[in-house]
Amino acid sequence: MAVELEKISEAMEITLKEEISGVEFLYGTLEGKNVVCAVCGVGKVFAAICAEAMILNFAPDAIVNSGVAGGLSETLSICDAVVAESLVQHDMDTSPLGDPLGLLSGINIVNIPCDEKASEMIKKAAEELSVHVERGVIATGDQFISGNDKKKWLEIFMIINEINKKEDIISFSYDKDYLIVQTGLKDYYRISLKEVE
Repeated sequence: MAVELEKISEAMEITLKEEISGVEFLYGTLEGKNVVCAVCGVGKVFAAICAEAMILNFAPDAIVNSGVAGGLSETLSICDAVVAESLVQHDMDTSPLGDPLGLLSGINIVNIPCDEKASEMIKKAAEELSVHVERGVIATGDQFISGNDKKKWLEIFMIINEINKKEDIISFSYDKDYLIVQTGLKDYYRISLKEVE
């Protein structure tokens, strides 16, 4: 959203404005460093278009994606921040083909790792501004999670994602009371969903 870029662009010395693939890029300096920034739009497709155009045309050393989102953490409040350890797509599901839930076919991973050094620098900068910040997994998807059913599904997805980091999941099922995850021929997790509300 434009409001998210406003303070950054006000602090920049802008030397170039260029539209590429329908996205306006602002290029210039910020505190003596060359920077390029843009408002990509809502959703993963627009984020990918913007990131690709930025990489191909400006060759940045790093890309920082920021935005407003909801969260499942009970320790975060409005105006707090999460700096990603990794990223997962909660609406990616080719599991009927035998893939793990959330697998990104082609690169064959579920959790996209973030640059550890960059993440720590961003966390430290937020803390210096007295922002409450935590590191964690960012679950992204092309939908706004507004109802309890979708929230519960997202919490289940994150539980499955944590198990899948340690063991390959063969199958899973759930009802209103329990999540059952099979990780081996005889290995099961039975997780009460009454605590996931």
